[in-house]
Amino acid sequence: MGIDDISQFNYRTMLQRRFPTEQQYTEAFRQQQLPLADEYRTYQYRAIADLYRELIHHARGYRGKQIPLAANLHSLRYNMLVPVDTVDLLYCETRYTEAGLDQAVVPFKLAETLGVPLAALVDGHSVQRLKKQRTPDLLRRWLALTTAMGANFCIPSLKLMQLDESDLDAVRFHRDDYVNDFRFVRENAGLFEGYESVTQIGVLYSMADRWDSSYSRFLEFCQHVFDLNIPFSMPIAGDDRLTYRLSDEHLADLDTLLVPGDVQLDPAQQAVLDRAGKKVRRVELNSDSNDLRTVLADVEPLLTAINNHRVWLLPRQKLSDPQASLVIHLVNKVFDKAANRHPSLESVKIQVSDRLLAGRRISTASVHAPEHNPLPCRIEESAAGTTVIVPRLDVWGVLRIDWKASAGSGAPSE
Repeated sequence: MGIDDISQFNYRTMLQRRFPTEQQYTEAFRQQQLPLADEYRTYQYRAIADLYRELIHHARGYRGKQIPLAANLHSLRYNMLVPVDTVDLLYCETRYTEAGLDQAVVPFKLAETLGVPLAALVDGHSVQRLKKQRTPDLLRRWLALTTAMGANFCIPSLKLMQLDESDLDAVRFHRDDYVNDFRFVRENAGLFEGYESVTQIGVLYSMADRWDSSYSRFLEFCQHVFDLNIPFSMPIAGDDRLTYRLSDEHLADLDTLLVPGDVQLDPAQQAVLDRAGKKVRRVELNSDSNDLRTVLADVEPLLTAINNHRVWLLPRQKLSDPQASLVIHLVNKVFDKAANRHPSLESVKIQVSDRLLAGRRISTASVHAPEHNPLPCRIEESAAGTTVIVPRLDVWGVLRIDWKASAGSGAPSE
């Protein structure tokens, strides 16, 4: 590097000497040929995290009590993850599409792993399209998916402040578009509060390998995994920028860990993968849903929509209480563009695996939704397994499964 005296070293001066014109610097940046660029970025991100810690330390000292700290970390992209160990609430702009969660899958799963609550707001491009096309049903589906992932959904009302006043009415959400959904969540808090995602497989998030153009492919990869209806978690392998570290505990309960693309881990985290043995399956980053079905052909899904694959199934449970109701969020994948709505699906059959039943027997099942009072669901038990038949699904609903009292419990299940 030609550094004679580190105490006198100035990074900016060095770059100006090597690339005296803006054109030379820009080209070197584009070709990723700037010396010490990664090290300098690491220094800057660490400094940001230190600033967060200093800020909250002074605020709490001044107030004399605990003060929660929230941060607006756009989409929880790799460069936004650095200060997450200092915050109490994550606030993220996320992109949704007609096809589903799109970019939102990754921040939701990362927040779960980090154990930090997340509030999600639809990003500007998504909301502009949504409002101008007047598609409130899509807004409701995004709300349902967000809630089913354990996050909080923020209504993007009047978010596009760059619009002229004359455009506001055209893009304003009406209260009636979403009020019943929020009221449903509030009035049925027992179906949401205290529940955690059921997990069957994992997708490794390697911080060191998400800093380049492959990140967009990783987002797409995770959407494909999500579409399989096999519940997954996202174990994190940190690097010099993120202190979080992969451990054996993170993989203990997983059937399989998908490792997309080539990953560069430090020796300790690589040893965790090595110890996991055959549980680890390396896959191409550009794998689509069909490729992943082949890779996971021997993994028996905990839930299957056996007569209608146009439904997302997101099971949640209370880990501290095995007799608490199992809830399965059901979200309609079908959106009729011509009618500008989700058509109702009837008699959706959900097969529940013996593994998810865990020796319990279903007492009753009912589907709860904003559009109607709870509807009882028929239960069929056969040699093939247990099937719950949901009579109707509009945009979304929550299937509640209650258990027969276990022997010696002395009380009925929740």
